[in-house]
Amino acid sequence: RGFVRNTLKAGLCDLVPGTPANLEMLRTTTPYYRSSYVFLTRQDGPDVTSFNAPRLRGLRIGVQLIGDDGANSPPVRALSRRGIVGHLIGYPVYGDYAAPNPPARIVDAVASGEIDLAVVWGPLAG
Repeated sequence: RGFVRNTLKAGLCDLVPGTPANLEMLRTTTPYYRSSYVFLTRQDGPDVTSFNAPRLRGLRIGVQLIGDDGANSPPVRALSRRGIVGHLIGYPVYGDYAAPNPPARIVDAVASGEIDLAVVWGPLAG
């Protein structure tokens, strides 16, 4: 509560990224950047192009956890709506800050075979 008042309106920042285009308390621009999540596999990995793919049920799937509370990301919600929860492995986006690149952990897990597939936010997938 009070984020806009305490930051933007207090002059502590000039913009707030990720803001809904129709937020009444702000003058917003036309959205100019959009991103989504992608399925990430090794070249010899499973060919999955949809959350409805039956083979997802048997795969070890890496998913990103967002925030300090490990909140479920949109892909986790999409998989859980389909009853695919038994083989999910969470990787915090914000993790071990001693590591040089904490979000890369999920990509490294795919490369090493620790997981079969990951659902990763596009810009982090490379």
